[in-house]
Amino acid sequence: MMTSAEKENINKVLNDSNAIRKFDYLYWRWQDEKQYEDFNDYVEAMMKFMPSGATLVKGSKRPFGVTINYGGQKVQISLKHRGNYCSLAATIYP
Repeated sequence: MMTSAEKENINKVLNDSNAIRKFDYLYWRWQDEKQYEDFNDYVEAMMKFMPSGATLVKGSKRPFGVTINYGGQKVQISLKHRGNYCSLAATIYP
């Protein structure tokens, strides 16, 4: 089970405007370049924003983001678009 400090670290990622902009940039670049580029390069770029100690489980194109192991739990961090607005969302699995 995640500690309150680990939950706070996840919230920092979700509220980091640089991370949100980078995920959004990567999403749109992937839409343009998916025929030519390796998705693993995008996963590597997204992982740079994850908390220290997080390990990659997998990257996903739909929803666009990563699933990590952190604090003894799986956490999916994904980009959400709503009109011209985007945000990062987390799903914590038991």
